[in-house]
Amino acid sequence: MPVLSVTFWDVLLVVLLVVAARRLYRRLLARSSAAEQQKAASYRTRKRPSLFDTPEREYESRELARVCPEELAAHCTAESCWIQVEQKVYDVTSYLGAHIGGQEAILAHGGRECTAAVFGPQHPPHVGKVL
Repeated sequence: MPVLSVTFWDVLLVVLLVVAARRLYRRLLARSSAAEQQKAASYRTRKRPSLFDTPEREYESRELARVCPEELAAHCTAESCWIQVEQKVYDVTSYLGAHIGGQEAILAHGGRECTAAVFGPQHPPHVGKVL
């Protein structure tokens, strides 16, 4: 059986081939189109949707001017739903369909003060910014 002998020059040749192959691979990657690189970068850094994310264009929550308690109490239906949060009254009618907990969760508090319900444990900490 023949003995395999490896010399210094054989090892050096293999190392040089590996280095050359890496350089060629890097050049090929650099030649890829800018659009492909941008697409790959945006895929890696895109924001994953959350359960609490609601597109801002889907609804409009308006802060209303001074409202007497009787007028607030009159707006507790799906056609007109107002809520009071921290001394401010909001018209949340257009948000009823987008609410993750269903419109019944909001309608149960419609027409009255519901600060404790809005800032309860079922909502994320940034819920106040959504209003």
